Amino acid sequence: MVADEQLAAYLAGEMSAGDRADFEAKILADEAARRELLAQRKVSAGLRALLGGDHERLTQAILTTTRGMSGEAIAKRVVAHRPVVLARPAHRQPQFQRREVARRSWWIPLTAAAAVAIAAIVSWKGLLPRKVERPVNIAVLTRAADAVWADAASAPPPGRVLRAGWLRLRSGAVEVEFSRGARTVVEGPAEFQLVSENEGNLRFGKLWARVPPSAHGFRVSAPGFTAVDLGTEFGCKVPQDGPAEVHVFDGAVEVRDAAAKTRQMRANDGVEFSGAAAREIPAQRSAFLGADQLPQHTTFLRGSRTEQDIGNPGKRGASSVDSRTGVWTVAGGGADINGASDQFHFVSQDFSTDGTIVTKVTAVEKTDEYSKAGLMIRGSMNADAPYAFVFFGPSTVGFEFRTTAGSNASHAPWSQTPYVGIATAPMWVKLVRRGGVFAAYYGKDGVTWTQLGAPATIVMSAAARAGLAVTAHNDAALNRSTFENVTATAQP
Repeated sequence: MVADEQLAAYLAGEMSAGDRADFEAKILADEAARRELLAQRKVSAGLRALLGGDHERLTQAILTTTRGMSGEAIAKRVVAHRPVVLARPAHRQPQFQRREVARRSWWIPLTAAAAVAIAAIVSWKGLLPRKVERPVNIAVLTRAADAVWADAASAPPPGRVLRAGWLRLRSGAVEVEFSRGARTVVEGPAEFQLVSENEGNLRFGKLWARVPPSAHGFRVSAPGFTAVDLGTEFGCKVPQDGPAEVHVFDGAVEVRDAAAKTRQMRANDGVEFSGAAAREIPAQRSAFLGADQLPQHTTFLRGSRTEQDIGNPGKRGASSVDSRTGVWTVAGGGADINGASDQFHFVSQDFSTDGTIVTKVTAVEKTDEYSKAGLMIRGSMNADAPYAFVFFGPSTVGFEFRTTAGSNASHAPWSQTPYVGIATAPMWVKLVRRGGVFAAYYGKDGVTWTQLGAPATIVMSAAARAGLAVTAHNDAALNRSTFENVTATAQP
């Protein structure tokens, strides 16, 4: 709970810029304090409207006596601070009679009326009708790229004016432009709260921001830190489980950690917060999707696509997608994806450029200890084609590849952990192509990634296919696996 004196100083405008920032950070982190501030703001506004004049002294008088006192006691206290000057009656009377009337007939009713009105404001829950406050429009959802919302029924379309509240994004990305001019791109999975026309709260996810002079002071709060823009471009990464990060790409940002320690960050600076500890890291612009890259963040496997059994598996595969939630179910048979040729089911589309594909594997049926479901980029539909494959299964997450057509499949050197024994779904996987070099990653939240082994150099034509691959690792069975958040970002 914040102190009365702080509330009074804040509402009266008597705080320094530093103290005000501290106070606002405390208010943002404390729901009870926010309710108290709202209540006191209503009291202060009502008193000023009734009594006018010395607003600051009046505000402090009421705020420092509000808690623990009745409405009548507060009213008497405030009236004592603010004498009422009355005009004399126009008709003639003896001097002593005019004073008596002013004291008894005018002053007493007015002070009583003021006391009743003030008490009613202080106890606004019933004595006076509550004023209905209109929601304030504070931002616009300008663009979306393959956005899948947690609540599909209330998903805001591009162009929607936004009010204070939460944006909950399961996957994809959206651009939000605040009223003061700050432009942000939020990448799912994420929960981002619009607090005001120049402030947001990132509970988890990734956020990129570019801030013009009109939005100087744009603030992003998150668990473990608060970042205040000083005219810049920056990014924030907040995993659901792991250290949070701030990256500055241009200009400067003031960052305050959970221990109230403030640091000034400049272009190319980065910081990682792990509990009370902070560690400097290099800024990574490529780790964030900015407004310039948003048009390249494309819907994946939703348009023209092909599904095919590769290598004639014993069980015919199939796939389906829920258009509302974006959840894929892929059933695949086959003996394995390995050796000199493969057997599996492949749902794919053209992927003729450099880029990144990502998905969350939410379930893999255990048709075998080494059944596999994941992302593949493949040179052709031939069983012996070169490929890169990052997968998740009942016992492993791994990275396999065939460097040339007809050769035996390989994996990264064992010393670089191509397989790790993580068998708990869901598991995020990511595959990145840069020319003939392919890299694979895994993670638990789609924000923080661990690379699987070293990048592999593969002889593959530019006109490759990319998509979802499932093998039962048992040619007599059909493995049903599910995927969410299937997205791609092209980088020509």
